[in-house]
Amino acid sequence: MPLFRLLALPNEASCQVLCSMDIKLIEDEAGWSQLRASWQQLCDETQQSVFASPKWLDAWWRNFIVPLEASLYVVTGSIDGSLRFVAPMYRREVRLAGIKMCELRMMGDAGPRPSSISFTVSKELAARAGKALAKFLLHKADEWDVLALEPFEDPSVLRASLASMLSSKGCKVESLKAGGEHRRMSLTGEPSFKRKAKVLAENHYAVRAIQRLSKQEWAQLDETSPLAGGASFALLTEHLSQSTDGEKSEVVVITAGSRNVALALTVDDGPRSVVLAAAVDPEISDYDECGKDLLSNVAVRCMARGQKSLDVVMGASQYTLPELPQSKHRAVSLIAYGTSKTATVAKTYGSVAKRVSKAQKVPEAATARARAAWAKIAAKAEQVAGVTSFQLFRGELWTRGATLAEGARMLHLSQEKQEDWDQDARMKIVSDLKQDWATVEKRLAAGDDAVLAYWDDSPAGIVWASTTTLKEPRLGREIVIAPAQAYIYGVYVPAHARGHSLGSAMLEDMARVLRTKDVYQSWALVSANNVGGIRALQKAAYMPVADVTRTLVKPAVDRVTVRPPDPGARALLGL
Repeated sequence: MPLFRLLALPNEASCQVLCSMDIKLIEDEAGWSQLRASWQQLCDETQQSVFASPKWLDAWWRNFIVPLEASLYVVTGSIDGSLRFVAPMYRREVRLAGIKMCELRMMGDAGPRPSSISFTVSKELAARAGKALAKFLLHKADEWDVLALEPFEDPSVLRASLASMLSSKGCKVESLKAGGEHRRMSLTGEPSFKRKAKVLAENHYAVRAIQRLSKQEWAQLDETSPLAGGASFALLTEHLSQSTDGEKSEVVVITAGSRNVALALTVDDGPRSVVLAAAVDPEISDYDECGKDLLSNVAVRCMARGQKSLDVVMGASQYTLPELPQSKHRAVSLIAYGTSKTATVAKTYGSVAKRVSKAQKVPEAATARARAAWAKIAAKAEQVAGVTSFQLFRGELWTRGATLAEGARMLHLSQEKQEDWDQDARMKIVSDLKQDWATVEKRLAAGDDAVLAYWDDSPAGIVWASTTTLKEPRLGREIVIAPAQAYIYGVYVPAHARGHSLGSAMLEDMARVLRTKDVYQSWALVSANNVGGIRALQKAAYMPVADVTRTLVKPAVDRVTVRPPDPGARALLGL
């Protein structure tokens, strides 16, 4: 018997009569088995993706039920006894802020997965189905605390209707950009490539090979590969073994000698193909070029099969894509919190990112976490385009005799004077100024100088200066210091000591120290958004010389530019 009925209009643009949608919940394997035939028929009618079909999701469920420690939670909607809507979900317990709570998720969201997932429903019923699902979830509000649907296709009428209804009934709803952005390429033209790929016929060996390279790639990000673990291996092996001519799946590989250096798993999904997984050996010298050759080979093979488009899900690295017309596509993560007391705790616990990260830690099935991490990396790379900006200042070393604020004093620390510092004084510097004494000794041994600021007899700041060539980690290169010049670095004033002009006072005292060494000019590099550092340099009469930009796109690009191209600045940076 249906749990309740929702009045639904099959086609809002028509004048058809109202009919009722019967909503049911399936939580047992018997009901799940009985659903498959009618569900597949609905998928065929609505031309759903192969990844939303019972064939794919049944295999996914059988392999991931154990590592996920989950149970079925499938909501269906029927009209006059005919299945019109299926929302395949699962339920599992997670700990959030130390409290156990129940989470509902989309089937197919862990392990190897496509760029986006959707529930099965006809377009004309999408809005009504979303409302029906929302009403059902509100009716069952005591059975769940967090609803986490990712990666939900975008745009989606069903998702928008679901979110709107839940929000209007008091649920906290968040729509975020999901991990796993993908590009869609139109398979027109002839992509060029240097290396020709071949097809791996042995399914067991093919999956092992791509799994091994994928693990190596994700290890570069300190993340778990979405293909790692026995559940992913079993799912892909089963899918490849059952692949038919109408659902063509294959693994292409590029080899170097006897070694596999690049692999891609492609699944045909109607007129489009999907690169479900791709991996390139991170140790090869032409890593990016090899990734491009791999995807170009895949595109050519898909064209030969008559496919119209190719979706590439971005993984550990964003390979250069073939020269084909392409567009970006994204998915959405819909997070909703129920009305229970436990859900209230979840809503107030930290930021959304922390909540989602906590909820996505799944043993052996870490795709959600891994792809979320990649999404953050990719988003940040898009925002700053791999660019870090600095301002380069130059100062003439003369002292103005500025008066120190009451309670402040300056001390000079050098290799000759470090013997005067007892253990207690050193420990205060280490604790208050976040300095490692071994590093301090190393810098002093290299001939560098430090000026310490004290406020009420406690360390309140430090500034370092070098008159010899040194490594600048922010630019990834050596600073070439000319005779009679110095380079200011490591300016630090703890938060509790700011507001007393200690930064500019230390710079002026450092000018006095450097003048005794016949140094008459100094340079300083500060981050473009470091307002406090820029103000301290300006107070100490330093003048901005140039904007310095580092463009870092690993592994191919690491470039430093200076604008305007001041000769002294270029010489300092070795350009």
